[in-house]
Amino acid sequence: CMSLCVLVACVCAASAAGDDLASLRERNKAIREGRAAGGENGEGDNDSLSDDPDDVSLMLFTPAHPLRRAAHALVAFRIEGTAFSFDNLVIVFIIASSVAMAYDSCDLGPDTELAQRLAQIDQVAMVVFVSELLAKVVAYGLIATPHAYLKDSWNRLDCFIVGASVYHMYGTSSS
Repeated sequence: CMSLCVLVACVCAASAAGDDLASLRERNKAIREGRAAGGENGEGDNDSLSDDPDDVSLMLFTPAHPLRRAAHALVAFRIEGTAFSFDNLVIVFIIASSVAMAYDSCDLGPDTELAQRLAQIDQVAMVVFVSELLAKVVAYGLIATPHAYLKDSWNRLDCFIVGASVYHMYGTSSS
């Protein structure tokens, strides 16, 4: 039963994260080349940083701001000729988190070594997921920029899941 849960969790995580893997690769290639790539809304999104004075992320970071440029370089990161990229690294953490969640159960005592390891995996994954969200928000903007984070449906789902997870982890703790 446990192996079935792990398999289902991995397949769900991989399919949710990997459905748009080809489009993510194309988008990242377009970012590196500074050209337009077909977006979800058909507008021909150009994810490279623009010179538009209205393209200000979080009303703080212009396209020339060093923090925004660094965040953009991080989310567009990919080693040519390999499968190693920022997006694929996040997918690895999604799968690891899903496997850890599948092993977690109500019958598992909170003081057992397995429970403590699973909690550590959960916390590390949470840091990675929150960091990904923050990097993408700084790089693309949250709502009002041309390529805002929340304009993409996968990112809206991601934002909801990360927000609910942070609330569950820190907002409902009784200690």
